[in-house]
Amino acid sequence: MTYFELKDKSDQYFRKIVGINKLVFNEILNILLEHQKLKTTIGGRPYKMSIEDRLVMSLRYLYENRTYHSIGAEYGMVDTTALRNIRSIEDILIKNNKFNNLTNKNIFSDIGKNHDFKTFKNSKLKFLPETIILADKGYQGLQKIHANTFLPIKISKNNPKTNKTKIFNKIINKTRRKIEHVFAFLKCFKIIGYKFRKARKRIFLRFNLIAGFYNLSLKLKNVMQ
Repeated sequence: MTYFELKDKSDQYFRKIVGINKLVFNEILNILLEHQKLKTTIGGRPYKMSIEDRLVMSLRYLYENRTYHSIGAEYGMVDTTALRNIRSIEDILIKNNKFNNLTNKNIFSDIGKNHDFKTFKNSKLKFLPETIILADKGYQGLQKIHANTFLPIKISKNNPKTNKTKIFNKIINKTRRKIEHVFAFLKCFKIIGYKFRKARKRIFLRFNLIAGFYNLSLKLKNVMQ
């Protein structure tokens, strides 16, 4: 699907295809157009595909987690040409300050089948004693490592639900709701929401880009308000 076919669609439909709304798309497009102007002054062989279509293709690659062969066939090109087009967009964006705020030290990757708490222990991440951690029930035992940790109380036969536990769990879950929204946005992009089967050296780059999409959408949302 080309940008020409998408541009007049509703914002909801647009997001279902590329993973981001039109406001964020246009902001990213402006970054690419500025770079294109600079490149024009320097010279070089131009791309046959428009910058808008290259961006749509790159976003769909991240959003749908397709192979280069599959997405290239849709746009009438071989897989290596699709790879060059997508990576050129990724490399331009990651050099922009809006997308390179994270570093490899901020992200820890582990085997997908590992439990969340085991992955946390493997990361060897340390917190200051005064740091308050709010985690979900998957991190049972974290209190032994970091005393200032609060988890929802598990309900069982030996520990039935009471008004106090209900209120406590509600406060924890309501406070954590914002971060769960972030996770939901990131996992919509299937390239990181599912098992990562691409070149491992680009996992951090793509995580940065998708995190940048969220930060950009949040910034534009605040400006609109």
